[in-house]
Amino acid sequence: MLKHIIQNHHSIAYRISGKGPCLLFLHGFCEDSSMWDNFSIGFQESYSVLRPDLPGFGISEAYETISVEAMAEALNAVLENEKIENCVLIGHSMGGYIAMAFAEKYAAKLKGLCLFHSHPFADSEEKKQNRRKTIEFMERWGSAAFVKELVPKLFAKSFVQGNAEFVSKFSARAEDFPQKGIIAATRAMIDRPDRSEVLKVLKCPILL
Repeated sequence: MLKHIIQNHHSIAYRISGKGPCLLFLHGFCEDSSMWDNFSIGFQESYSVLRPDLPGFGISEAYETISVEAMAEALNAVLENEKIENCVLIGHSMGGYIAMAFAEKYAAKLKGLCLFHSHPFADSEEKKQNRRKTIEFMERWGSAAFVKELVPKLFAKSFVQGNAEFVSKFSARAEDFPQKGIIAATRAMIDRPDRSEVLKVLKCPILL
């Protein structure tokens, strides 16, 4: 079921299905909640599966500026709207950075944390500079040109060769995301702190 809430004057979209304890799946950069569609089907008989579109992606509204902390607050607003007291949180890539911000602020709401192709560390200076170059590229050439270059690199070459139509549709969907949302998320990743210490004090199970 597709739902929306208004948080800080912006619409946040999410999908919820199934019944039982909550599994919250967070997508990565230039993705949206649809990436979990097939993956999550097997969980829906035993769990409530919650899949938000992060701000600026999917059909959630984009901010001019946002932080990973603000995106974590948006997740909490979704949980409160559904009256969900706790969840197992699975964050893919950028979703893992937001999951770490959530874990720092709302640790009591976590029954488990999974960083899926992600990590708790801040960007290196080299990585920050590369992200700044990405922003400059998008400001000059547009985000669609960036996405066309990015998406094939998210998959193994053998997968791209054997699944050209899938990768093309994935890219076309991401090209529709608002440029300001992609840039805001890129800046949020640059600015995020190291949260490796958070993992040391969490009381819930952790999967990397």
